[in-house]
Amino acid sequence: MEYIVGPVLALMLSMKYTSLQIKEKEHKLQLLEKKIELVNTKVDDVDKQVIDNTMRIMTPLVNATRKIQEQLGM
Repeated sequence: MEYIVGPVLALMLSMKYTSLQIKEKEHKLQLLEKKIELVNTKVDDVDKQVIDNTMRIMTPLVNATRKIQEQLGM
């Protein structure tokens, strides 16, 4: 009797423990996925800002270069 109950009980406990571990890992995975999505949106926002800032900086430089070229007759 004890030869049967012991292994069965051990199997049931290990299955329950494994189930709890899987649920915990899935929860952590969901949190990490949310953080990744947040980082991706922030990166996209920063990329847009960099493009806008680059255009703001380059536009006056391009205009000044054109004026210089016109003055020099190029």
